[in-house]
Amino acid sequence: MQSSNPDIYAIGDCSSKHQFTHMAGTQAQMVVENANFKGDRRVSELVVPRCTYTIPEVAGTGSSEAELVEQGVEYDTFTASLEHNDRAILEGGDVGFCKILVKKGTSQILGATIVAETAGDFISEITLSMQAGVGLDTIGRVIHPYPCLLYTSDAADEEDSVDLGGRRIIKKKKKNIKR
Repeated sequence: MQSSNPDIYAIGDCSSKHQFTHMAGTQAQMVVENANFKGDRRVSELVVPRCTYTIPEVAGTGSSEAELVEQGVEYDTFTASLEHNDRAILEGGDVGFCKILVKKGTSQILGATIVAETAGDFISEITLSMQAGVGLDTIGRVIHPYPCLLYTSDAADEEDSVDLGGRRIIKKKKKNIKR
């Protein structure tokens, strides 16, 4: 945001790979803070959500699988379909999924993709968790109102699922290995 000239700042599309209105607004806030209050907030410290407003919506945050493979990061993939989600069924929006990537062998969230009618609304919980350093295991212990789209209790086999706070919530689809 601060250019090579300490008196000139840039925000928005010209200064970031994240070309979203919400990112430009955040950058503007950071520039004001940094310029007027001798702050040192940096865009690189942010987890930036993204959403394409289609039907269904496609939202993501953090790293994609392709980025993790390119970086040589080992990760586990957890995916939950909306086809058995009671709220999605009631509202006729049971097409979609939530996929969360975690650092291999841990609950540290590295990225997520959600495809659902309101994916842009509930990607924020995962973005907040990543920004605050909260793991997938902690999200699993949060009580969500029922029925809600975030409650994705798949009917999965014991060996194919992960226990999050006493519930089998997200089916473990595959393990990725370092390539």
